[in-house]
Amino acid sequence: MTIQKKQVLFGIVLALSYLCNVKRRKQARIYDDMRLLFVFFTLLMGFPVHAQEYAQITHFGVEEGLMEHTVSSGMQDSFGYIWFSTHNGLVRYDGCRFVTYKARPGDHCPLTTNMIDYVEELPDHDILCLSKQAFYVFHRNTATFEFLRPDTTHAPHDDTVDPIIAERISKLKEFEGVDYKIRLIDRQGGVWVRSSRGMERVTFVRRPIKTLKFNTEEPEEYVRALMTDKQGRLWIADRNKYVRVLSSDHQTVMYLTPSGQLTRQSTRFGCGVCTMLEDSRGRIWLGSRKQGLFLLVPHGQDRYDIRQYCQNPQEPNGLNDSTVCAVLEDSRRRIWVGCYDGGGLNLVKEQNGLPVGFVNMDNGLKNYPREVGGRVRCLRLLGDTLLVGTNLGLLTALIQEKARDITFFTNQRNSADASSLSNNRVMGIETDGKGHVFLATHGGGICVTRTDSLLSNHIRFSTLSSENGLPSDVCQDICRDNKGQIWVNSEYMLSQINADERTFTNYRKSLFEGGFLFTEADPRCLADGTLIFGTTQGILHFNLDDIRKSTFVPPIMMELQREDGSIIPCPDQLTLSADEKNFQLLLAALDYNRHEKIYYAYRLEDVDQDWHYTNEPLITYTSFPPGTYRLHVKSTNGDGLWVDNEKVITIYRRASFNESPYSGMLYGVLIVLFCLAVAYTIRYIRMLQKEMSSYKLATREKIEYMEIRMQELMNPKADMVQNDEAARDQLSETQKADYAELEEADDEDERVFRERVEAMVRRQISNSDLVIDDCAREMLMSRSAFYLRIKKNYGVSPNTYIQNIRLDYAMKLLRDTNDTISEVAYEAGYTDPKYFSRAFKKAKGLTPTEFRDSARA
Repeated sequence: MTIQKKQVLFGIVLALSYLCNVKRRKQARIYDDMRLLFVFFTLLMGFPVHAQEYAQITHFGVEEGLMEHTVSSGMQDSFGYIWFSTHNGLVRYDGCRFVTYKARPGDHCPLTTNMIDYVEELPDHDILCLSKQAFYVFHRNTATFEFLRPDTTHAPHDDTVDPIIAERISKLKEFEGVDYKIRLIDRQGGVWVRSSRGMERVTFVRRPIKTLKFNTEEPEEYVRALMTDKQGRLWIADRNKYVRVLSSDHQTVMYLTPSGQLTRQSTRFGCGVCTMLEDSRGRIWLGSRKQGLFLLVPHGQDRYDIRQYCQNPQEPNGLNDSTVCAVLEDSRRRIWVGCYDGGGLNLVKEQNGLPVGFVNMDNGLKNYPREVGGRVRCLRLLGDTLLVGTNLGLLTALIQEKARDITFFTNQRNSADASSLSNNRVMGIETDGKGHVFLATHGGGICVTRTDSLLSNHIRFSTLSSENGLPSDVCQDICRDNKGQIWVNSEYMLSQINADERTFTNYRKSLFEGGFLFTEADPRCLADGTLIFGTTQGILHFNLDDIRKSTFVPPIMMELQREDGSIIPCPDQLTLSADEKNFQLLLAALDYNRHEKIYYAYRLEDVDQDWHYTNEPLITYTSFPPGTYRLHVKSTNGDGLWVDNEKVITIYRRASFNESPYSGMLYGVLIVLFCLAVAYTIRYIRMLQKEMSSYKLATREKIEYMEIRMQELMNPKADMVQNDEAARDQLSETQKADYAELEEADDEDERVFRERVEAMVRRQISNSDLVIDDCAREMLMSRSAFYLRIKKNYGVSPNTYIQNIRLDYAMKLLRDTNDTISEVAYEAGYTDPKYFSRAFKKAKGLTPTEFRDSARA
C-alpha cells in the first residue's frame, strides 16, 4: 500500500470517528473542529504529512583522529576515499582512520602553509589542492606534494548541495540555531556537516527497535523464560515473579495468579519461573528456582488447576532437587525435568494424568553420571536421542522404555584434543535440520557436530568462535528461525550463523533502543517469523525485515606499511626486497554507514589452509618467506554482513643469499668441515692428555725416587740404619715399616713377589691407565714399599719396569702377528701409535717396522 493510500484510509477513519462522537463534541470549541477538519481533508487529498525523520549523527574530532575541525571543502574520490581540505593539511578518511598529509620540518614539501582551501581529484587519480591561491598536486602513490606553475588555471567543481537534502538537515533540531556548512554528500547518502562542534556525518535511518516492557515502574524487567502455547499466546516469566500471557494478536496481557487464574489485573505469580513447557496434552509445566516444579492442568477457560512438586527428603520417589531449569517431553509423552542444584535429571512417573513420583539417579536412573550431570542447564530431543547440557559437559543418551536401561555418554573439554568440547558449560542446544547440531557454550563459542555421531564418548566437534567473527565467546542461548537459520545471543548482541562458510552476521545493540542486556531465556520464533528474545528490560521482538541488513559491497583498499614507518598504496602486484621480511598491510573496507564493526578475513595461498578472521584493519607478517604468493582478503560491510568483495594481490619477495639453495649447500659443507675439525681437535687433545699423563707419572715417580735417595743421603745408609738404633728412630713410621718389610724378606719371598708383579702387569698390559698406585694397591703394599721392592729386584723404577714389559710384549706381537703398528701399540697399552714408535726406537734402536722386518728376515 502506498503512502497516499494509507493517508486516505487514515483520513476516512478519522472522519468516521469524528461523526460518531459529534454529539459528545457539541460543546467543543469551533477552533478544534476546524483544525480536525483541516487535517482530515489534508489526508484525504493525499498531501504528504511528514513525520520527523530519525537522523543518526556521528561526530568526528580529535579522539577519532581528525586533528582540525575547520574543513573548507570535501570530496569522495573514484576509489571511495573521503578527502577534506583543512587548516591543518590534506586529510583522507577511509571509514576507520584519518590520515593527515602536510608540510613537516625537513621534508622538502613545497607547501608554504598547511592551510588548504580546496581539494579535487584529477583524471590520473592524484589530488589537486588549492592553498593561498596556488595549486599543488598531491601524488597519492608517493604521498608527496608538487607545486604547479603559476600560470596554471583550474575551475573548481560545483559544491551546490541538493536543496531537498539541505532542507532535511535544516529541520533537524540538532542544527537549530547552529552555524553550519554542508561540505560533502557521499555515495551512501551520508551528509558531512561542519559546524562549531566540528565535523559530523548525518544519515537518515530507521528508528532502532524498542523492547516491550510491561511494567514501566520497575527499574528492570529481567525475562527468565519464554514459551508459546498451542493458542499462539506468548508466556513470559520474569525475575519480578510475574508470569504474563500475551494474546496471539499482542493486544491483551493477562497474568497468572497463584491460584491458577488468568486475569487482566497485574498480579504476581509469586515465584521466579526459569523454564516453561506445554506438553502434547495441553498441560503447562513451570520450573522455578528453589520452589520446585508446577503443573498447570487446564480447568475451564483461562483457568488452571495448579500442583506443586518440591524436594522432600521424606519421599524417596519424589523430586530430588527444587531448582528446575529445563523441562522436556520425549517421543513417549514422558516428561523429563532438569535440575540445577545437584539433582540432575528426573523422569516423571504418571498415573491418571498426574505425577506420582520421579525417577532419578537416587532411585532408578542408575547409569546417570552423577559427577558430570548434577547441574542441568538445558534439554533437547532429536528423534529418540536425548541431549543434556550441563555445567560440566554434554550428556547424550538413547531413550529407552525403562529408565534403568538408559546408557549415558559423556563429552567434556580435553585441552589436548582440538576436536573436543570447547567449554564444558553448555547453555543451549539447537539443530538446523540439515544434520548439524549447535551447542552454545559459556566461553567457548559455538560447538558444531553431526546428528549421527551423538551416541559416543568421543564426539568430534568443530568450533566457531571469536576467531571466526563471533563478537563474544560467552553465549547465552541459541535458537532457529522459521527459515532454518541459527541465531545465538550474548549479553550485548545477536549473531546469525552461516555454518557452511563458518562466518557470522552480527546484529549489535545499535539496531535496538534502550539500555538492556540479553538474558538466558530460551528465544522463541513465532509462526510469522517473529523472533523473541528475553532482555533485562522486557522482551525484544522483531521480524527479519525489521533488521534487514544493507547489501552494500564496500571495496577493500590496502596500503603497505614498512618497518621504517612509511606507508604507500599497495598495488595488485607487490614486490618486496630481500630485506623486507617484516611488514604490515593496512586494510580499509570503504563503507561509511558503519553500524557494526567490520571484520576482515585473509588467507595466503599455499601457506594458510583456513581463513584468518580479525576485527583489526591490519595484517602483520613477520619473517615472510621468499617466493611468490597470492593473498586473499575479504570483509563484512558496515552492517556486519559478509559480502562478495574478495580482493587478491600477488606478493613476491626476493630471496637473500642466506635463503637461497646455494647457501644451504655452503652451510652444509661448512658444518661438515667444522664437525671434522672439532672431532680431530678432540682426538688430538685426548692424545695429548694421555701423553702428558704418562710424562707426569714418570716425573712424579722420579721425584719420589729422589725423595727416597735424599732420605738415604740425609740419614745413614740402609745398613747403617739397620745397625744404628738412633738413626732408625729418625725415620718416619711409613719408612720404618717399609725397611722392616724389606729386611724380613728372604729369597723365596722375593721370587714370589717377582712372579706376582709380572703376572699382574702382563694381565693389565693393555690398560693404558695403569699407574704405580694401582699396582701397589693390588699388591697390598704402600707406594713407597712397592717402589723399594721393585727397585731392589729389578734395579729400575716401577714405571720403567712397566715400560719394559710393554715393549717386550710389543716385540713379541711384532714377531708373531700380522697386526698393524697401531693395533700393536693399543694392545701393548699405548694410547698414541706415534708415541709408541718413538719410545720403541729410543729403547731398541729400531722403529717397530724395522724391527719386524729384521725379525722376519
